[in-house]
Amino acid sequence: MNEQLRQQLAAEWMWKSVESGMEQLLNEKAALERALAEALQNPAQNPVQNTSVQNIQAPPPQISRQTPLQSGTMPGVDEATPTQNAVPASDVVFKTAKGLQNFPIAAMCYFEAKGKCSLLFAEGEEKPRVVFHALAEVEQRLAESHFVRCSRFHLVSLAYCKGWRHSLKEAIAFITFGGKEHEITVTRTNKVAFIRRWEEYIRTKGAT
Repeated sequence: MNEQLRQQLAAEWMWKSVESGMEQLLNEKAALERALAEALQNPAQNPVQNTSVQNIQAPPPQISRQTPLQSGTMPGVDEATPTQNAVPASDVVFKTAKGLQNFPIAAMCYFEAKGKCSLLFAEGEEKPRVVFHALAEVEQRLAESHFVRCSRFHLVSLAYCKGWRHSLKEAIAFITFGGKEHEITVTRTNKVAFIRRWEEYIRTKGAT
């Protein structure tokens, strides 16, 4: 009998707790509805917070500047576009294993093709320097100087050419480097142009 009474009392207590909780929820709901109605009736007294996003301007891009090339233009820039800080005509910039390096044209004896690169033989240096430019590109950069093509493998400076001689349909140029005289073959296809350029150089040198 006591057990049945205890269970009945527990059930009644749980029911009253549920009713009390539901009543509290209903009261809170009614309070929220009243607050919402008041806000809609008086919008000026309850301004909505501005949630617009500001446009953040990105910083200006950094312009990468490279050392100008011998032609006075950057890589990929049209030849007619003027460039500031151009390399003087007495020097030329080549890419090497140490990066971009400035070389005086007056010290260059000759270039030799080495695959996609070229070997630079310069006065005052015991060993040739590797420049990361094909011989055709080197020739283009030195087009305004006294360099002339001997073959697909050699580009020589006439300032270090002490003379030449015929060799059947070809020719042999005598180039001084490191205190020694080196013989470089001038192929048949380059022979006429080489002789003409050498004679012009000698006349110009004699006139000065």
